[in-house]
Order: sequence, then structure tokens, then C-alpha cells
Amino acid sequence: MPKYTVCVIGDEACQTYLAEYLNEQRMTVHTHNDFNPSYLEGCDLLIGPADFYANGILRSDINEACATYHVPVVNYLSNREFLIANAELTAEGVLAYVIMNTPFTLSGATGLVLGFGRCGSAIAKRLHVLGCRVDAYDLIPEQFENPESYDFIINTIPATVITEEILKPLRKDCILFDIAPVPGGFDKNAVASLKLKLIDCPNIPDITAPKAAGYTLGALAISYLN
Repeated sequence: MPKYTVCVIGDEACQTYLAEYLNEQRMTVHTHNDFNPSYLEGCDLLIGPADFYANGILRSDINEACATYHVPVVNYLSNREFLIANAELTAEGVLAYVIMNTPFTLSGATGLVLGFGRCGSAIAKRLHVLGCRVDAYDLIPEQFENPESYDFIINTIPATVITEEILKPLRKDCILFDIAPVPGGFDKNAVASLKLKLIDCPNIPDITAPKAAGYTLGALAISYLN
């Protein structure tokens, strides 16, 4: 494979493992915590963190810089294979959060997954394998059938759609988990007023599986260069 120069932006743990993977593939890797267009001089590829994107679209300043220096950027948010792999890693990480923050075993517990895209379906599948009774909704219904039965709820919907009206019928010991980006899916004022426990699960899988996440992104980068 010809030797390429790759610019990696970000200070997350997975970016460190991404650079490690690329070095192992005999790439020249330049790493920086923050982005400056001048870093693209002499580079063949740019890989940045999630905040390079807004609503799944590459930020205009990044796009303009790449056009100026004629450097392609890895748009992993539009790559189906990466998104599937990332959903699997995310599901595993969510289970770690649930296990560590609940007083019960998942076997025999009853859970609710909100959002049934790649992440939601992967999470529900793993919960089911562990013996958990799982309800899943792609969209928020007007009311849940048996809200008092839930031991925990996992939200994957990237919008604040879980209101006080939805939360009121829940048991007080029902534990809420949110993997959606800020501001999250739960109405935090309602959660506080109802005295429910909410666990935010940010940056999965960077926290729970940074090496796997970095290496997955590295493999995608190599496919861009081939």
C-alpha cells in the first residue's frame, strides 16, 4: 500500500487508537486536538470528531477548508458499514451503563427502548439475549400500555420528546438512560420534579470501547485511501 499522510483531529480516546491503527498500517499520522485549516497542508485525508458534523452534515468551515487544500474528509456518518458497527459497539456500552447503575439483574427485568433505529434495535436485541423483557418504540406513543411495569428506559431518540406526561405513570424506581446528544430525549425539568433517576450516557463507545471504535474508524479510513 502506498504511504499516505492522514490528519486526525480530536482528543478523544478513540482518536488515539485511530492514530495507532493508521501507524500500524504504515501511514504518516498528524494528530491535533483542535482543527486549523493549515494542518491540511500536505495531507491526503482528514478525520475529525463528531463535532465536525451538525445534524449529520459536515460543517461548512470544515468543508471549505478541505476544498481549499483538496483534501477529502472521512464522512463516517454516511457510511452504512461504519454505522452498523458503531451501533453494535454502542449497544454493548449501553448495557455496561445499565448493569452498573441498576440494583437488579437484567434477566427477568422489564425494559423499554425508545427509538428503533440501528442503535435501538441493537440494544433491544442484546437485552433480549440476556433474558430481559423488552418493549421498543420507534416513535413516542400517546401513552405506554403498562408504564408501571418498566424497571428501566433507554432513550436513543435525538430530540427532547419524553415529556412529564409520559414520565408521570412510571414507578419512582424506574431508572432512565439517555444516549442521545445534548439536550437529550428526556425533559430534565420533569425528571427532576418527579424525582426520577436519569443516567446520561455520553460518548459511547468512546468511553466503553475506545480501541474498537478507533480501529473501526481506521479501517474505514483505509478504504477511503484504497
